[in-house]
Amino acid sequence: MQTHDQRTARELATVVARELRTRIRGTPGFEGALVHLGVGEPAVVTRADWRDQRAHQRVLVDGPEGEVLRSLPERDEVLDADSFGGAPVAGIEGPDSEREPGLAVVAKRRVGGRNNALAMADLLHRSGDWKRSFPGFVAATPFISPDWSVYVNYPRWVDENAYHAYMADERNSACQEDIARLETSEPEFVMCAPFEEIGVDASGDHEPDS
Repeated sequence: MQTHDQRTARELATVVARELRTRIRGTPGFEGALVHLGVGEPAVVTRADWRDQRAHQRVLVDGPEGEVLRSLPERDEVLDADSFGGAPVAGIEGPDSEREPGLAVVAKRRVGGRNNALAMADLLHRSGDWKRSFPGFVAATPFISPDWSVYVNYPRWVDENAYHAYMADERNSACQEDIARLETSEPEFVMCAPFEEIGVDASGDHEPDS
């Protein structure tokens, strides 16, 4: 979600985290979420993990538990809201994979089909040799939409300094032409920092799936 200013973004992030913590956590199929605040722009980014698409649909799209979250894009302070659903594919880990990330980037690329989506995932792995040993790099997890048209990468670093060093490395720019050939439009990037993590409810007091 894009909004007017950082204060409003923080207020919206607080609402999102509260709803996930109090109404979504503990529902069947929910596997955790991480709410982020934009860095350099007033935005809220939420990564939510679900067991499958059916659980996401039942709770967040159709269920009463997701009512407040569904209504957020209609608020006056929300300038733009975008959502993406996709399945994770194999990613790569860096030398700091055990550390908590301090910065993430959501890189959304429209690739137009299965072959390009898989080729994009392959490029990540082919470039992974140096990334796996780059100081401050935590991990990168790619996702592909069900129709194969969108590829989203979610790389993380320990802090902003590690991110800038990574981006300045000449090996990072070496594969940009290969990436561009697989895209059907300009990519979209959001840099963000973790705001609140919502884990699963381990109490076991919710009703199982029927």
